[in-house]
Amino acid sequence: MPRLFPRFTSALVALAAFFTFQSTQAATLLVDLESNQTILEEAPAAPVSAEPMLPLMAVYTALDIAKNTAFDLFDNVPNPWLGKVQNRKDAAESPQTVEFATILQIALMNGSPDAVEAIAPALGLTQAEFTRRMRESAEKLGMTSSQFSYPCTNSEPCTSSAEDISHLALALFRDFSISRIWAAQQRFTATGLPPQTTSNFLLIHSPAISGIFIAPDEKNACAVVLSENPRNSGNRIRRLLAVELNAPDQKALRDRLSALFLRAWRDYETLRIYDKGTIVAQIPVFKGSARKVAAVLNEDLFATLPREQMISNGSNAFDIRVSYSSPLVAPVAQGDLIAEVKIYADGREIANAPLAAAENVPLGGFWARFRDTLRIALAQDVLHP
Repeated sequence: MPRLFPRFTSALVALAAFFTFQSTQAATLLVDLESNQTILEEAPAAPVSAEPMLPLMAVYTALDIAKNTAFDLFDNVPNPWLGKVQNRKDAAESPQTVEFATILQIALMNGSPDAVEAIAPALGLTQAEFTRRMRESAEKLGMTSSQFSYPCTNSEPCTSSAEDISHLALALFRDFSISRIWAAQQRFTATGLPPQTTSNFLLIHSPAISGIFIAPDEKNACAVVLSENPRNSGNRIRRLLAVELNAPDQKALRDRLSALFLRAWRDYETLRIYDKGTIVAQIPVFKGSARKVAAVLNEDLFATLPREQMISNGSNAFDIRVSYSSPLVAPVAQGDLIAEVKIYADGREIANAPLAAAENVPLGGFWARFRDTLRIALAQDVLHP
């Protein structure tokens, strides 16, 4: 046993070093939201320390709880800043209560510890209960690499990944439109409260930035930033989402985010491949009153490629394919999902979208059904498109 002990100790040291690396390495993700394609990434799925992202997780969870319990965001709750501005000569007396929405807005603007700490009590929840609700929210959003605690502690650290944080930010914007207003605010003032300024330094200096949250800590600086950059053609907007976790400091965070957006705007182009409602294919139908049904897109379809690749390959930059399960048998109802269109570049799938039936195809007559039953039974080529 004495001979084994040094080896065992060495193994523990190596394991500890591995997890320390996992918690401190940088993680980067840049997504084009039109095409839903990842443009640039660095360790996007790696679990890393995500304590600075706790305000974002807490705000989403609080909004989700309020939605499901009919909790009014504009109800008054205890003021977490009570008495903290009294030492200012021009400060008005702090109110005893503030609107719950004010607490959430400030938490989203700059991650105020006072605001974040006040969220659970305002909802009538203990720290343990709110931790459980945050973890339920993360699971619902498919954040498989995340573990959040309220608050984050050494025994229960907050971990996440760049991919997970992107899911969280998009869900916040998608499910709670009021968060778009909060995340776009540069300053917030209210009588008796400390003046609040966004921590999103890019939002202050660039009209192309529209949210969402930056935690520029001296160590482990993190950010998730939404950019909506107006274009000259048809008022179209380029929408990008950048996630940066574990930058060493604020300057590094600023430099990395600026470089990400610059590369996206300079080196990549997103094209509209099809408009919503476009008939992409005619899909064979068996046993129906019609032999084919039009397959249409329910939404615009975009694809993103490096500009250099588009210039060099020209019209051959994209390969468009339609796949479906054969045989498609009547009856088919308008709106049924019957196929999928996929966009390939250099043999790699870069975008896809479901296709829906453009019209109803009821069952055909006896002979049509009989004929197609035989064709299916004989496994003709139609079974292998």
